Amino acid sequence: MATAGTRGLVRAWAAAGRDTTGRGTDALQDTTELESLRAALRDAERRLQAVVGLGGPQLGTLEFALDEQGQLRFVAADATAGELITVAQPAYFGRPALEVFTGMAGTELPAGLAETASLGTPLAPCNFVPPGTRLARAFTLFAFQSAPGRAVVKFWCSDDEPAHAEVRRRNEELLTRIFAQAPVAIGLVRDADARIVDVNECWSRLTGIGRAQALGRTALELGLWPGAAIREQALGELRRGDEVHELPLEFDTPDGRHVHAETHASRVTLGCEAHLLIYHVDATARHRAEEDLRRANARLEARVAERTAELARARDEAERASRSKSDFLSGMSHELRTPMNAILGFAQLLAADNAPPLSERQRGHVRHVLRAGTHLMALINEVLDLARIEAGKLQISLEPVDLAAMIEECLTLMQPVAQDHGVDLAAGAPPACTCHVRADRTRLRQVLLNLLSNAIKYNREHGRVWLRCEVAAQDVRIEVSDTGPGLSAEQQRLLFRDFERLGADQVPIEGTGIGLALSRRLMGMMHGEIGVDSEVGRGSTFWLRVPRCAPAALPAPHEGAAPAADHAAAARQHKVLYVEDNPVNVALMEAVLARRPGLRLIVAPLPGLGLDIARAERPDLILVDIQLPGMDGYELLRRLRQAEATRHTPVFAISANALPADVKRGHEAGFMRYLTKPFDVAELLAAVDEALAS
Repeated sequence: MATAGTRGLVRAWAAAGRDTTGRGTDALQDTTELESLRAALRDAERRLQAVVGLGGPQLGTLEFALDEQGQLRFVAADATAGELITVAQPAYFGRPALEVFTGMAGTELPAGLAETASLGTPLAPCNFVPPGTRLARAFTLFAFQSAPGRAVVKFWCSDDEPAHAEVRRRNEELLTRIFAQAPVAIGLVRDADARIVDVNECWSRLTGIGRAQALGRTALELGLWPGAAIREQALGELRRGDEVHELPLEFDTPDGRHVHAETHASRVTLGCEAHLLIYHVDATARHRAEEDLRRANARLEARVAERTAELARARDEAERASRSKSDFLSGMSHELRTPMNAILGFAQLLAADNAPPLSERQRGHVRHVLRAGTHLMALINEVLDLARIEAGKLQISLEPVDLAAMIEECLTLMQPVAQDHGVDLAAGAPPACTCHVRADRTRLRQVLLNLLSNAIKYNREHGRVWLRCEVAAQDVRIEVSDTGPGLSAEQQRLLFRDFERLGADQVPIEGTGIGLALSRRLMGMMHGEIGVDSEVGRGSTFWLRVPRCAPAALPAPHEGAAPAADHAAAARQHKVLYVEDNPVNVALMEAVLARRPGLRLIVAPLPGLGLDIARAERPDLILVDIQLPGMDGYELLRRLRQAEATRHTPVFAISANALPADVKRGHEAGFMRYLTKPFDVAELLAAVDEALAS
């Protein structure tokens, strides 16, 4: 309660405050009296502060003002008031007093403050427990008018017992409400015996256990701990003064639910007795979601593993299919080339043999055999090339190609064909074609020969075929034009399909419909293009677009090269060993090498016998087939290189394994030459002469 001395100071302060506002200035006659009263006011404030400060509490100041409508508003507070009352902050300035200090509603305080502000009537000291204060705190206050329409409130901590009782009541009400209405399960447990003292409604909903059933029992008895060891571990942490955070618990409720909870606990002292405050956060939904996610991940991983296994099986199957296709291509190439080797080889010998000479009629027959065999070999090569492209096995080697020289070669090769068909083929490469392109020379030559052949075959009688080039900065356009019947738009759309002949299979014109399809694939692999411009009745122009490039650097001249020796002299006194198990191929080789007088051919049908003969006879040249019984040509070559007698003897491979990979493997294995069947007789003889002359 305020003392009598305090009340006297308050009255003096209030009186001084009223005088300073102008209400008591009628008794003041001059400025000296006014200054004297203000000094008394300051003195009264100092004395009040001293009296209040005896017990140690701080003195806070609040200020209110009446607005034009007569409503009391909160307008100012000092720093001390801000420390004592949480709402005494600038953020609340200007708001109606009842909105800020909601606890004043229903009391006489608002009316008293309004009267003080408007009439200057001091508000006698009273006790007040305002909202927004710290718990267990009440204040003593009084108010006076600081200016017309304004009231100042001075307050400090009260020692009034009824006020403290009100604070305790409020605190208990607040804590009870927090405990009961908290959205977290809360349990209060006595530390001494671990028995439950109180639980809130959320705890009962989570555990399925009513408050009456829980009080006086332990959580272990209620089945909320998975075991005594875990409980003791948690309690041990608490007894060391550590709070328990996120301790996972699982338990089954009486209503059949399986609950996952995260437990938090801390030690509190109520009165003189230690208690444990335990919070449970329901994590069942999150745990279920995590389990669902884990199961989904497991299913996904299983599916990924299954799909990976499927892809691995598909890859293995594709690789097996690719190997099978490669094996088929290799085997087919070998099986087709082996008989063609005999057909074309003997036909070449017949055409070149003048002892005894063939009749003109017989020479015509041989020419037919050679033409048919050559055509059949070209078809075989096209089919195998197309299959190799589809299998991804065809190798392309891009290099600078002298375009004019290659065109000259193609025109020269096609002149006899044009003459046979009665077609005029332009002779010689146009000057505009003098440049270099980046391409695979063999494949570009193959495409160009195919275009020239088609232009000749599908031309009219006494027609013309001509070639021209258009050179641009980045590429060269090569055009092959003819005076044939031309192509409709629908025919042009179908032209580059596999095995599409556009009805030409109804007329006696050789072909399979593979050439243009193969040409398009080859040009794509060389980063070029192929197309056609045609009109029915006006002929066709097939064109190629090939990237330009700079010429290749010229190799350094080889000094000391000897001129070619006479064939007979070069072969004289030389021995050649031929390891071959096919009698027809042996007969052909005997006939071919018979054209070199003085050359002795030794034949070994088995590779083991060939090794023995090679060691004994020490031949100057060894010809080896790749597919031999009991030992292939590669193993035979390896053993020949191991033997001192044949370590440096030149060895040729003569094989029907004619895929680019086969040729590459043969060169890498160490064969001096790798000749494919059917071989060209002149090329074989030139290679033999070169090897024996070295």
